Amino acid sequence: MSMADEIRKLAELRESGALSEEEFAEAKAAVLAGGTSLGSAPTPTTVARETPQSTGADRSLGRAANRYITFKIVMAFVVLALMAAFFFGLFLPQWNKAQKDFDKARQQFQQEWEKHR
Repeated sequence: MSMADEIRKLAELRESGALSEEEFAEAKAAVLAGGTSLGSAPTPTTVARETPQSTGADRSLGRAANRYITFKIVMAFVVLALMAAFFFGLFLPQWNKAQKDFDKARQQFQQEWEKHR
């Protein structure tokens, strides 16, 4: 492939969005200097571009995962708050009332027991 063909291919890649202006300038300079061409070893910038962590889809997936985890944590606190409200608002007062009723019934039983002895 000639230098002109390689630069033309680089321009097509830049226009399609596969290369940034900076990457295009680096690759063009390398081709003009007689260094690496499109078919040879990748440059560090192209390797960095191809890593999954750097793609927009993966970043949005990471954000979605973070939102999901945040949602789960918030929901756990909401459930905990609802359980505490149920326990302290409904269950505990009923338990105290039942305990008082039990104590009253126990006293009555003891009084009746003492009468019949």
